[in-house]
Amino acid sequence: MGGIHPSVMPDEVLRHADSLLIGEAEDMWPKILDDFLSNDLQPRYRCESYPDPSKIPSGKWDAIHQSRYYVPRTFQTSRGCPYGCSFCSSTQFFGVRHRCRPIGQVISELKTYRGRIAVFIDDNIAGSPPYVKELFRAMKPVRQRWVAQTSIDIARDSELLRLAAESGCAGLLIGFESINTLNTGDVKKIRQTAHYEELIREIKAHGIGVHGSFIFVLTTTRPTSLTARSLSS
Repeated sequence: MGGIHPSVMPDEVLRHADSLLIGEAEDMWPKILDDFLSNDLQPRYRCESYPDPSKIPSGKWDAIHQSRYYVPRTFQTSRGCPYGCSFCSSTQFFGVRHRCRPIGQVISELKTYRGRIAVFIDDNIAGSPPYVKELFRAMKPVRQRWVAQTSIDIARDSELLRLAAESGCAGLLIGFESINTLNTGDVKKIRQTAHYEELIREIKAHGIGVHGSFIFVLTTTRPTSLTARSLSS
């Protein structure tokens, strides 16, 4: 098993698996397969570094019954998020450095997709504005409608927002998380909340829907870092 849950709580997961991987898989997967074929599979593996984005392969989507899924496949342009909110398990797993895949690889994947709408699973598709502007320009000729996650900051860059709309953006899940500025220690994305209505209106004016995400019962007491638990296991 691998992913965020096994990386954060390996002791729990090992009660249900023969082996697990802590961290991202790409750099360790060949060794895990070699150990398995040699009948020498270890209980735990740990990836000590982040994979080179250019070496992240496309998914083997033909290995699943795509017709059984509402979203038959997903896309990823980057890993990591520059905000580093304390509660975010994904940030603890992928890190705060925004690592972007080669644009040509992303476009090649999109061109093979026949679905009505593409879903990007990036934690923040606009985390690196120069990169994503180039990506959106390259996506425009593909004429593929898409949705993704980002922060409200996308509305503060008029060129970025325009390019997103022109490239086919149908909707954005935006993590507002809180409108209480006392929570800025934990929620790094909080901006001047009095401007949120204006910024949302700007996004919608470009024909892009907004799906707001909020965390209830946030307090000013910072929760225990997941990183500390995962690194000590």
